[in-house]
Amino acid sequence: MNPLLELETSVLDEGREWTRQQLQVRLQRAAAAVPVVCPHRGQPLRAVRTVTLPLQTPVGEIELQVPYGRSPLTRQWHHPVRQAWQLAPHQRTSPELTRRLTQTAPWINSYEKAARVATPWGCPISDDLVRDLVQRGGGTRSRPRRSGRPRLRPKNRPSPW
Repeated sequence: MNPLLELETSVLDEGREWTRQQLQVRLQRAAAAVPVVCPHRGQPLRAVRTVTLPLQTPVGEIELQVPYGRSPLTRQWHHPVRQAWQLAPHQRTSPELTRRLTQTAPWINSYEKAARVATPWGCPISDDLVRDLVQRGGGTRSRPRRSGRPRLRPKNRPSPW
């Protein structure tokens, strides 16, 4: 292997791991600051327990310990952190990873190739996840606008040459 490539790869992996650890610490602090209350009535949740919230991010997977409790009025179970961060009930991808995948995938002609694109970001994912995110998130490829000089002849008129 090329020594420069080897060194670059090593430093990038170390940087990605450091970033992942910093993100996990900051998100854990943010999760601890979310009030453990019913989202509908604002009353404290009961039977609160701590559960693991796995989250795939552009720098790798992180696991957060978050509260999970039952509303005394509705008797439904709630994840206050999921609701505060606007995550869907079973969503495992961070908003940034979702944004990157839904913007990248439409430009690649297969979901499998789009999943391979994410591997250098440090987050190995499946092609099924890419497909679900694109279909749910509405990833669309917008055509670049045509720029330059205006047309010199009308569109419906044949060329004289």
